[in-house]
Amino acid sequence: MNYEEFKSYILSHIKDYLGEMDPEIDMKIEQTENKLFEEVDALVLSKPDREYSTNIFLDKAYVAYMGTGDMEPIMKDIAATVRKSEKQLNKMEAINLNSFEGIKERLSVQILNAERNQSQLQVITHRKIPETDLAVVYRIEVASNRDGFESVKVTNKMLDIWGIREEQLYQAALEQNMKKYPFIIADAGQFLFRAEPVPEQYPEEMKEKRFYYLTNSNIVNGAATILYPDILKTIGDKFQGNYFILPSSIHEVLLMKDDGEINVEELQSTVRSVNDESVPEGDILSDQVYAYDRENERFYQVSEREETWDHMDQGFSGMEERNMSEDVYASYADEVIANDEHER
Repeated sequence: MNYEEFKSYILSHIKDYLGEMDPEIDMKIEQTENKLFEEVDALVLSKPDREYSTNIFLDKAYVAYMGTGDMEPIMKDIAATVRKSEKQLNKMEAINLNSFEGIKERLSVQILNAERNQSQLQVITHRKIPETDLAVVYRIEVASNRDGFESVKVTNKMLDIWGIREEQLYQAALEQNMKKYPFIIADAGQFLFRAEPVPEQYPEEMKEKRFYYLTNSNIVNGAATILYPDILKTIGDKFQGNYFILPSSIHEVLLMKDDGEINVEELQSTVRSVNDESVPEGDILSDQVYAYDRENERFYQVSEREETWDHMDQGFSGMEERNMSEDVYASYADEVIANDEHER
């Protein structure tokens, strides 16, 4: 079937896959903006009295159909996405998103790559981390369970509704993050073999030519622990010198002392290789290497150096072995986004 027939088939058959649904939900296919601000066709589910809608973008679904000619797995995938999204929206309805005090205890911080997410950052409240390609964004946790939590990003529109500045949001979100998700630092071997490190406890000594993981107790968005006050300084004291910070993923970073002989170009090449081969696209933090200057208390993105280092493989394979989390939504879905008609 051609693309128009494909869209018509989805709209006329999706209810057969959804089972029992709220009769007030309206379903239609229309063009809407995706994360890259491109106009694409989406299956849109909305309710008259609800501020948010579910948008299931259909461009990638059609590509998948053209590859197999089989609609069954595509319809099941879309239906699973709709059910998951509607479940999240029902939870969101119980939260007063128009009140900063009402959501304050649900806040958390996340670090992502500013260059990879330029389009998102046009509408998402954020702050750039100086001398890096990283940015801090904020999330509202809607629900949690033993497998993780569901959350939505804080947008500039939300900030306007709350009537607060980004600095106030940053302090509140960081405070909640530290309270709910204390940092964990562990030797790479200890971390990979699932030994239980003690939260908020530094190793007695941090040795050269050994990798250490820095994450949080939930191992979700754990790279944000680099924002915790004095944590980078204390790690420098433990290393008794400068050190490198390697972006394993948005969920954790790797730490290694700078012994003055490490070839940064090789480090960066390894980071890129691991990102390309082992890290899901949505979990990639950066292809760059970062460092902490102990004397100047400075966190920055590193330039290449000429010194060589012969121990690149020691401990670094842990990045490839980590089991990264899957996206909350199925393959054709995007995040639940605000319905502009209700927000205006």
